[in-house]
Amino acid sequence: MRTRFDFVHCDNQRAVRPLVLTYDDAESLALAMKAEALGRFKHIKKSANVRFYVNGTLVQDLADELPFPDGTRVVIYDKASAPAVSAREPADTSVPAPTTFLHAETVVDEDAIQQLYRVAKLPGMVACVGMPDLHLGSGAYPVGAAFVASRIIPELVGSDIGCGMTLFPLPGVSSDLTDRQLQRLSQALGQDGFQPGEATVDTPASQHPLAAAHARNFGTIGGGNHFAELQVIHELLEPGALDTSAAYLLVHSGSRTLGEAVAAQFKADGDLQAYCEAHKLCVTWASDNRRKIGQRFADVCSGGSPTEPVQTILDITHNSYVPVSPSENPQDSPHYLHRKGAAPMDAGQLVAIPGSRGTYTYIVRPSTDAEVLARCACSIAHGAGRAMSRGKVTALLKGRYRSRRSDAVEALQRTPFDGYVVCPGRVEVLYEEAPEAYKDIELVIRDLVAVGAISVVAVMKPLITCKM
Repeated sequence: MRTRFDFVHCDNQRAVRPLVLTYDDAESLALAMKAEALGRFKHIKKSANVRFYVNGTLVQDLADELPFPDGTRVVIYDKASAPAVSAREPADTSVPAPTTFLHAETVVDEDAIQQLYRVAKLPGMVACVGMPDLHLGSGAYPVGAAFVASRIIPELVGSDIGCGMTLFPLPGVSSDLTDRQLQRLSQALGQDGFQPGEATVDTPASQHPLAAAHARNFGTIGGGNHFAELQVIHELLEPGALDTSAAYLLVHSGSRTLGEAVAAQFKADGDLQAYCEAHKLCVTWASDNRRKIGQRFADVCSGGSPTEPVQTILDITHNSYVPVSPSENPQDSPHYLHRKGAAPMDAGQLVAIPGSRGTYTYIVRPSTDAEVLARCACSIAHGAGRAMSRGKVTALLKGRYRSRRSDAVEALQRTPFDGYVVCPGRVEVLYEEAPEAYKDIELVIRDLVAVGAISVVAVMKPLITCKM
């Protein structure tokens, strides 16, 4: 048989790397694995007591596990690095829910995969899917994953409930912007700043009593990896899907402090019914927030004059839960699909998968094939995913520009596409969200194409990236 494995030797290498092995029986498989371990990690001696963990379980007899399905994850330990079982802490014998990983070329950190396996053992879990952009999340839950459960688990959604992306065409802005025009527009956007307290609350969600305390954040981008980005089409692969002469705005933002408050309230009181009602409000508020940002951006582009209401090309949510039917029988109890940094594959809905401010964004059309949807939990990657923590990339870039900090800031405000980065808030964001912090978006897209999850509609080039 020929099987693709996720291979990692935990004493020497933290990143998961794809491996394809061909074998006829358990003995040849064991020999192939040991040869691979010896080849990749020279310090492992041939006499080492190599132990194999298959999908998180210690395997004493490989023959009992054959044949391995494609995508099996094998962790190889030598006797010095194999996990010890404490007498006080017996081994976790919980059976994890079926867990699928969609990466092949994209490198995924082993710690993030371990987080996903731990989530798979939670009560009520039915299935877990790790996207190519899977990365370590704060606390116990990874980012870049979809989870199906027989119950609602708010922690799997996180605090930025309703976070997602919306793509707008910019009225009156063409794709052939000159550098001088981009520079002027960047200055105007920097003066606007999308700072709290400046937008009018004018939607039912923004005027909801639960949202009243968060009104000043309506129409604002938020921190971290959130952004508003002016983009143009670099390559159109599906003719007619988008207008190549137009400029577009991609907004990535969520429910801001409203979602944080809702998540904190549930953690304090455990009131699931109240959470569910507030969750629905957060999803709507976040979508309205992105539209408000789009309107503010369009007004700045028009010289400050109010423009016609912006129109959306796509509007997706990648932090939420939705009920799903476990079967065709309507009498069956629903399951719940939780997404934490995963985009939906809803029929007919285009999806934006951005890389970073220095790489392309891909507009894709998800598959409608039932088998693919089932394998992917009706979800795909929502971006490139972090490859480095904020602290690590900041230290890296500050070391690179050690002599003159002003040079670093000036360099980080430009992109490889001769674009501009507008960051009127914390200068540190320029370091924390630099392109070096993210995985290779092209590998993420190739992985999704390889499993039949998407087809690429267009490749977009960022020209102005606004951050808070």
